[in-house]
Amino acid sequence: MHGLDSEFKDLSFTEIQAFEEAVNKVSNEALRNRHKRPKATTILEEFSEMILAFRGKHDDPPELELVQIASACINVLWQLEVGIDVNNIVTYRH
Repeated sequence: MHGLDSEFKDLSFTEIQAFEEAVNKVSNEALRNRHKRPKATTILEEFSEMILAFRGKHDDPPELELVQIASACINVLWQLEVGIDVNNIVTYRH
């Protein structure tokens, strides 16, 4: 990927502000919902809602669904980091 770096231009001031706002929205949402301890399927559920939102078939806007996906990813990631089982997609039985 290092070779691709030269193909990208620097962000404009407006783009930097939008990026920082997006990071803040995701961070705040993750903080608000950290006690819920989402499982892996939460990400799939939010992703499905995002698709529906883009199609105009969900009440929430796509931007909100993206924030919810990203914040759920953060909350699943920290749980994995401390050894919490977040797998509710596949169960292995021996």
